[in-house]
Amino acid sequence: MPAHMRKLFRACVLPVINYAVSAWYGPENPCVIRLTHALEKFQRPGARMILRALKAVSLPILQAEAYLKPTKERLQIKVVAHTVKLISLPISDPAKESLPHDLNICWYTSPLSAVCIVAKERLQPKGFWPPIRNPLWN
Repeated sequence: MPAHMRKLFRACVLPVINYAVSAWYGPENPCVIRLTHALEKFQRPGARMILRALKAVSLPILQAEAYLKPTKERLQIKVVAHTVKLISLPISDPAKESLPHDLNICWYTSPLSAVCIVAKERLQPKGFWPPIRNPLWN
């Protein structure tokens, strides 16, 4: 029974909660902490329904026992997946043209630009000097 409830929660509730997360979620943004706490308020009853647990059980224990990812980790995975999709678009695509060309110089760093900067550092091949210019970023 918990497996079916978990599938139902992942199929019906999480897509609604994760909708447009790449528009507002950014790494180390202090305003995001309040929003992630609000999303955890939805994850707690979902985990309690999956496990039929009492109210006194803490959220990290509920998430671990219900095999649900923590809210912050789930949001980061969604945003990075969206960023990788945008980066891998062809250069002629209008969505690709809307990305900042030089990610190190911006007047205002949007959450998506901040994730692109972090992803750019992670996608560099290790052990090569000087760093290779990636054609996806041009």
